[in-house]
Amino acid sequence: MVLGTTLATLVACGGATAAVVALHGAPSEPSSGPIPGAARGQADRYRISVTPNTVLGSSGWCVSTSTSVGTEQATVGEGCTQAPHVGTLLVGGGIFLLSSSRALVYYLVDSRVAAARLNNDRVVEATSDPGLPSTMRLVAATVRAQAYHVDPGYLRVQLLAADGKPLAGQASSLQDLPRQERPTRGLASSAADAACRLTAADAGVSLHDARTVPQATLDRATGYAFLSCATATAKVGGASIEVVVLADPAGGGAPPAVNTAAGFDTHDAAVQRSAQRIDGGWLVVKGGTREQRRETLTRLVAEVRR
Repeated sequence: MVLGTTLATLVACGGATAAVVALHGAPSEPSSGPIPGAARGQADRYRISVTPNTVLGSSGWCVSTSTSVGTEQATVGEGCTQAPHVGTLLVGGGIFLLSSSRALVYYLVDSRVAAARLNNDRVVEATSDPGLPSTMRLVAATVRAQAYHVDPGYLRVQLLAADGKPLAGQASSLQDLPRQERPTRGLASSAADAACRLTAADAGVSLHDARTVPQATLDRATGYAFLSCATATAKVGGASIEVVVLADPAGGGAPPAVNTAAGFDTHDAAVQRSAQRIDGGWLVVKGGTREQRRETLTRLVAEVRR
């Protein structure tokens, strides 16, 4: 049996380029790849994907961990958390069980981090990765497990600068990261009060259960994560597609870039989303086939009112 556990927690971070590592650390494992030593018929590949939280009123990120056997999905897990504090170095991570005897430990870090010392032992370099938002860096390594148990020492990690010096006075812990907050539940009382607008461009699509948060919620959205400001269900050619409008964060700082491989136009069954950039945010569609999602995007008009 192969298990996929969800992350300890996850938040986003700022920064645009990876630090030059002047350390003799091991290279990080990628966000997706083969599972070492997988037996025939067992899950042989893993994937970690990070995407914006699309629950109405939420501002944060979600991570999905999945395994597959050939082209068939085997396990999927997902967890979400709130937007980060600016300047956070350790921004998320977890322990992903690949088998009874092996696990992948992974840490999502700010671009100021050049490497990390894991469990007071090996040093692993931080790297940008096409499977993650471009504002994040990945430190990942395969470790031993015993009967699906992993040394809890891997919950703590020492973050290092390019010169090898610790970036904080003590090791950082995944257990200390903030958990997901409750999303804002208030809805706009009228069209004039709506933070975002979503309309059908032609008769080929109909929108149902359309909701949006009030303008005041959007004005308070700061940090390095998008705000889910409007949601609806679109009916296109008999298919039901979930629609979300994501607003860029306010309060200074560039909005976090989202890589295509991070889940906005992919066949990955753990993500199943497509999107297009709009002024001040993203229009995201979820569910259905890739072709149905792309058709839905062409038939909708979205607006972020800033």
